[in-house]
Amino acid sequence: MATFHKISSENLECPVCRTLFNQPKSLTCSHIFCKDCLQRILQTQPSRQTIKCPVCRQETPVPSGDVSKLQTNVPVNSLVDEVKTKNPVCTVCETDGKQPAVSYCQDCGKYMCESCEKGHKNWKLVSNHKVVAMSDVLSGKVPLERRRKCKKHPNDDEEYFCTKCREYICSKCGLVRHLQAGHQIKEAAIHEENLKENIKKLQDRAKSQKTAIGNHIDFIKTQRNEITNMMRRLNDDIDKTYEECMQL
Repeated sequence: MATFHKISSENLECPVCRTLFNQPKSLTCSHIFCKDCLQRILQTQPSRQTIKCPVCRQETPVPSGDVSKLQTNVPVNSLVDEVKTKNPVCTVCETDGKQPAVSYCQDCGKYMCESCEKGHKNWKLVSNHKVVAMSDVLSGKVPLERRRKCKKHPNDDEEYFCTKCREYICSKCGLVRHLQAGHQIKEAAIHEENLKENIKKLQDRAKSQKTAIGNHIDFIKTQRNEITNMMRRLNDDIDKTYEECMQL
């Protein structure tokens, strides 16, 4: 069950609509999106013969301007079908024995069991969060939302990120409050992808430093052992010299 949750939450959600893939299509850059999401993006392209990936911005030719002719990702489609037949587990519990999830918080992005759901309702800081039943999610009645709603524009998702203000914003906020000089607006998906890359670089650097520190520690241990052995030999020489002097 833990494996299922990892697959469903990390690998099987469309970066655009943030729900399980529906007719997943692969672009030449290997990023995957729902067919309908790509169709909407294509409508915004000037030529409507190529589509620009929302994640990496690489262009993919669209045969005859028809998104349905793009390659269908069969393995992902099969996994989505499998996921829809199973129930995810609670991602809030800290115990090893995960409980089946009965609800999902659209604001936290967390699955909750009955116990965690009660605690979530009683916590005043998240009392206004939108919690939906897992039965509605699995049936497709309610899609999983991975973007918070804008506080100033409740009907719009915070799909963008302002690098100067360091906050997620909706498209309307971007046009109204973030057009001044110095403000740089990125798509939230691209910003999060950059964050993942930076975290990966930091992890690699930390791993490299950990290895270097381990080598230094091993060197120090070796030097300490050599010094200890040298002191032992010197003490033996001193004792031997003293005995010889006493005999003389």
